[in-house]
Amino acid sequence: MNKPGRRSFTFEFKLEVVRRYAEGEATAVELAREHGLSSPKLVENWVRAYRRDGEEALRPKRKGRPPAAA
Repeated sequence: MNKPGRRSFTFEFKLEVVRRYAEGEATAVELAREHGLSSPKLVENWVRAYRRDGEEALRPKRKGRPPAAA
């Protein structure tokens, strides 16, 4: 269950925002405003993760503890 006001974003959406930022089409502030994001810091975090770990960093991750090995 998501917290009220907490949005989740698709992999494709994040990838497009990161691509536009990386190509210099728009700043983090402009992208955040354009897409109604809570903060330009969100864009910067996605860009940092993408540069560190590639596309996989933007994919949704399972929450919680990993299942125990049987």
